[in-house]
Amino acid sequence: MLYRPSNSKFWHAKFSVKGKTVRRSTRQVDRQKAQAIHDKWRAEAWEQEFRPAKIEYNWLDACKKWVKEKGGKKTISKDIETMKMLDPYLGALNVKEVTRPVLEEIQDDWAEEVSLATVDRRLALVRAILNRACKVWRWIDYAPHVPMFNVNNERIRNLTDRKS
Repeated sequence: MLYRPSNSKFWHAKFSVKGKTVRRSTRQVDRQKAQAIHDKWRAEAWEQEFRPAKIEYNWLDACKKWVKEKGGKKTISKDIETMKMLDPYLGALNVKEVTRPVLEEIQDDWAEEVSLATVDRRLALVRAILNRACKVWRWIDYAPHVPMFNVNNERIRNLTDRKS
């Protein structure tokens, strides 16, 4: 609510959050500008009260949590090896800073070194960790799309008379 005290030329804002009344001067003479400030303050107060700040988790935290939760996998050693390869690219980043351009850079670099199917397998781990960070751990609001080559590695089989 906006009001102007009789002894002031400025508009004042008044609102309450969880039973606490907040009264402040907007230091504005124009009512529309004062209303914008009031709305901003009210939204900020609501955010602080009802939406706790998210903790910034880094990529290494995600890897540690992945290994802790998935330690029983047969391929956990390959996961750890892939995580070590990702360290130069993602080691200094927060999980929410892992974006599609970063992943495309990794994809391009790895495509020069190994087969496309290997790149896809490695990036599948990144996708799984990001999806878990989003859907299970609630560390990020959304998981970015992880680019894949989608190589068709089907084996061509020749059937003998006996198999057909």
